[in-house]
Parts: sequence; structure tokens; C-alpha cells
Amino acid sequence: MISRFLLISLFMGLTGGCQKSTSYDLAITNVNVFDAETSLILSNHNIVINADTIAGVLDATDGISAKRILDGEGRLACPGFIDTHMHLADLFGGYEHAAEFLNVDSLDYYKKKLAEEYLNFGVTTLRDAGHAEEWLDVSLLLQQYPEPGFPNILLSGAALISNEDREPYRGHAELMNPEDARNKVNEYHELGIRQIKLYWRLREPEMKSIIEASESLGMHVYGHFDNNVVRIPEALDLGVNHFEHVLTVFKSVFDFQGYWNDFQEKYYSNFPELSFGSLTLEIFRYVDSIPDLNTELNELLEEMGMREATLSSSLHIFGSYVDN
Repeated sequence: MISRFLLISLFMGLTGGCQKSTSYDLAITNVNVFDAETSLILSNHNIVINADTIAGVLDATDGISAKRILDGEGRLACPGFIDTHMHLADLFGGYEHAAEFLNVDSLDYYKKKLAEEYLNFGVTTLRDAGHAEEWLDVSLLLQQYPEPGFPNILLSGAALISNEDREPYRGHAELMNPEDARNKVNEYHELGIRQIKLYWRLREPEMKSIIEASESLGMHVYGHFDNNVVRIPEALDLGVNHFEHVLTVFKSVFDFQGYWNDFQEKYYSNFPELSFGSLTLEIFRYVDSIPDLNTELNELLEEMGMREATLSSSLHIFGSYVDN
């Protein structure tokens, strides 16, 4: 893939912010540049760089001088890709075999692993959507000290949940009450964390407290809302605007108490060999087959669009279900 594409992280607008200069440190000539804002391809352009900053994207007819010139040979140059939903636990042992702690002496291994899995395929920025708090003393070093040799990473800490009568999963942080929730947000902010992950096991009182505290500190709140505990329409009204997993949009209009038995009867009987994870994808088809649910779904999507809400697709999760 690298041999066919030139994958470049653009920290400036593709055509704005260019300063005229008689010479640059580096020029990458003869490339076709993909403009992510307009979805257009700028044919036959040069990318000029000073130090570690892209100084401009120029038409190839503009004369340039640079200490070093690389011929892009007509390849496609893209902004660095961003993975908005990943888990370090998937890389470092998986959920069943993840280590209790990360080892600071293994930092180079972690960087190499991130580069192999992401940077080599043009992904230059990652958002970790929650991992064990016991890992933070080491994982924060990956966030605080970025290097060109591995992707930038934005941490969320653990996924936040309310108090429940079971042993929490290692990647979750259990909050006993709204005050505990505010304290957790403040703790994460002091550590340098700026992303907050709300999980569907979080109830409304703690959620409100987290949202208020996060907004006051300028932190970004993301949520995985599922299983009708707090649905996406309710989360929107509480002030959440960034959501995880496209499947949860369908589940937000799927009333588990009202429709689950009918869904099971229709789909378990038709697909007895499928895993539970694969079967939940059939909720898409089921919602589409019920006119009232389909109308509610379209209204929700329209409301999310009006509020400019974001939604991570989580295609990798769907792909893993298909593979299984």
C-alpha cells in the first residue's frame, strides 16, 4: 500500500496558509493531492515542507526551490487517516489475555506495534475508546511524547459506568454517584486526558454530572449508548453529540421489552447457526421491516444531522462478525 500511495499528515488547510518562500527544506513534487474538505483531487501539485510543518500545497507550475526534492511520480497524497475508535487492549493481548499492567520498559515494543498496525497503512491519529486504568501510567507516555515513528494517540481513560451489582470489566471505571463522576472527570483532566468515554451501563444522574464537568473543562464526550438504558435521543438532550457504533442508532429505536421476543422468534429460527454478535446485525433488517420503527429511525437520523452529531461506523467490528 505504501508503494502506491503517499500518505501525509496535513496539519494545515490544503490550499490555505501558504507562505511564499524562496526555498524549503523538502518538496514532494508531482503528486495528486486529495482534499478531504472538498473531496476533490488536486492534480499535479507540489507539497512543500519546512522543518516538521507543511508550508503549502502548490500548483506544479509554481517555481520552487528546496534543499531536498522527492518526485512523487504521480502518486496520490492523502491527509493522515484518523481511527476514531480503537482499543489498545486489542493490540496488547486482547480482552482475554491482556496484561494487568503495561511495562514502561516495553515502550519501544508498544510503539512498534502501533506503527505496524496503523502507521504503515496511513493511519496517523488514534482515539483509544477505553482501557484499564492500571495501564494509564504507561499509555499516557504514548500520548504525551509523540514521535514520527508511531501514530499520535488520544486517550479516554476507562469507559465510565454507574455502580452495578457485578464485578466491573477491567476496561471500565465504576462511579458510585454524581459526585464520584465529577471527581473522575477532574482526575482525568489533571492527567492530561481530554476525551471522556460514556458506556451504556452509565445511568442518567452520573451521566449528567460527567457532561457538566467535561463541558466546564473543555473536554470531549463520546458515548456508546445501548440496550435502552439511556438511548441516543435522551443523550442528545443531555448534551452528548458524539456517538460510537452505527448499530446503536438502530438499537435506540428498538424497544427490547416490546420487540425482543418477536425478533428472536423470527431470526433465531432462521439463523440458528449465527453467533449472537452476528445476529444483532439483523436488527437493521428487523427495524426496516416495521414501519413505525423505520419512521422513528429516520426521524432520529434527521435530528442527529440537524445537530451535526458524529457517529463512528465501527466497520472493523462488523467485519469480525462476518469473519466468524
